[in-house]
Amino acid sequence: MNNMIRYCVHKSYKGLFIKKHQGNAHFLILSAPNSLIMLNILGKIQETGEKVAQLFYRVDISQEENVIGAMKQGDTFEIVEELPCKIVEEQKTDFSVIIPKKGRYINSNLKVIYKPEYSGANRQLYIIDGELSLGFDENLTPTQLKMKALKTKAKLATFMKQALRSV
Repeated sequence: MNNMIRYCVHKSYKGLFIKKHQGNAHFLILSAPNSLIMLNILGKIQETGEKVAQLFYRVDISQEENVIGAMKQGDTFEIVEELPCKIVEEQKTDFSVIIPKKGRYINSNLKVIYKPEYSGANRQLYIIDGELSLGFDENLTPTQLKMKALKTKAKLATFMKQALRSV
């Protein structure tokens, strides 16, 4: 059980001389057996209350140290919680995260399920089934969900390119 799950926060700032806080992006980073999976947590679906995350990046597990190290270099990325876990891929797109010792923010085992009905050409959206105590609680309609996924990916594209440049 050498797999890890990390809850991370990226803080966004705007401005050249005076840095104004724009908001935070919340991530779950999973060290699966073959790949490092980065999920951007978007919020909850208004009608169902399901937590939704967007697949942000998936890289080979051999690059884990490089990716995490590069992301930590700036002062805008913070790993809030890191827990050992066991990740079982049930299908190519669905997997279960079994956490023996629960944390402060990740309170239960998680099941991550791919939802093609919410996904599109530029986004892969997943439902996270399990208890997460995150610092935000945003309810989104399906239309808002798609827009937030696109906006978040565009906003964080520069940060991710810089972090993954060293890989």
